[in-house]
Amino acid sequence: MLANEITFEDFENDRTVKEERQKLNIPIGYDKETTLVRSIEPMNHDFILLLDDTPSQTYSLERTILSAFCRVFQEKLIEL
Repeated sequence: MLANEITFEDFENDRTVKEERQKLNIPIGYDKETTLVRSIEPMNHDFILLLDDTPSQTYSLERTILSAFCRVFQEKLIEL
């Protein structure tokens, strides 16, 4: 069962989120029923459409996606 409130920092520090990023996936949240981390697998798709219902969902989704891209770029720059 998920907590009533999960901070962005809690999500970012989740071990499974970090594992998904290592696979170049973009973790976007938790499944409400299974509590598993749900991720976008951009390498498996040519096109991805994301929808949301509320401004807070839009904000959270944008923040999560931008954070994932920033982390991937930082890791790749470190490798160079």
